[in-house]
Amino acid sequence: MPACLATLLAVLLTACSQPTGASDVAERPDGPVLDEADIFPPEQEAALERELTDYWQDTGVALVVVTDASLDGKTIEDVAFETFNAWGIGAPDTGRGLLVLLAPEERKVRIEVGCGMESRVTDLRAALIIEDAMTPLYRSGDIAAGTLAGVEELKRVAAGPPITDAPQSPLCREGAPS
Repeated sequence: MPACLATLLAVLLTACSQPTGASDVAERPDGPVLDEADIFPPEQEAALERELTDYWQDTGVALVVVTDASLDGKTIEDVAFETFNAWGIGAPDTGRGLLVLLAPEERKVRIEVGCGMESRVTDLRAALIIEDAMTPLYRSGDIAAGTLAGVEELKRVAAGPPITDAPQSPLCREGAPS
């Protein structure tokens, strides 16, 4: 009986440790914009690239915009988390990174916040940026303008004072930059 139990345990551990599928994270672009959903005209995308590159050089905050043609059945939270971490958005020593992920086909948007930005861009602030700055323009049909409005509001909030009692995510509590 113990040998049978050991074999069953080994089979279960092997099955549970198998990946559920290959990572579907898009290849990291050279710049801070990946427009797979083609919401930006080329000149607007190039201007946003320059703006976000300058912003990173001036502030040390990596602000990345990704439009995803399809989430392929995954949640936007999972795709944002996987993309943020696979790409290493924000310097490892500061964790000062922000990701705006838009999936227009699924009508979903997410702001993923690095550990070093959580005291400025809290979950509540990110939700308010989406609700107040982005969603009204999305509803009017101007997806590009809604995304740009969110970027501008994120930059404004990121430059503001930190919230001293801001909650930290569990992943940021232990040994992560603040």
